[in-house]
Amino acid sequence: TPFKPYNLVTLGEPVRGGYLHPLLKVRAEFRKILLQMGFGEMPTNKWVESSFWNFDSLFQPQSHPARDAHDTFFIQEPAATVAVPEPYYEKVK
Repeated sequence: TPFKPYNLVTLGEPVRGGYLHPLLKVRAEFRKILLQMGFGEMPTNKWVESSFWNFDSLFQPQSHPARDAHDTFFIQEPAATVAVPEPYYEKVK
């Protein structure tokens, strides 16, 4: 069967804009509500939490999979964390 000749100069369908994912819409709505209630956003992109606050204070066992090296980032600077309040440390210990 013979092929129909291509018309390479015709325009195709116009590209329409994309849509937001439904969960992104929900997140934006929650953010708007919380900001209207007086809450503020905090710059959290420079925070580093120690393993004490991420794991021990939540009573997560030492053998928990989230403590594995491939699920936790370890950094060299700062090498130590801010001191943990002694009474709290005693409760978690």
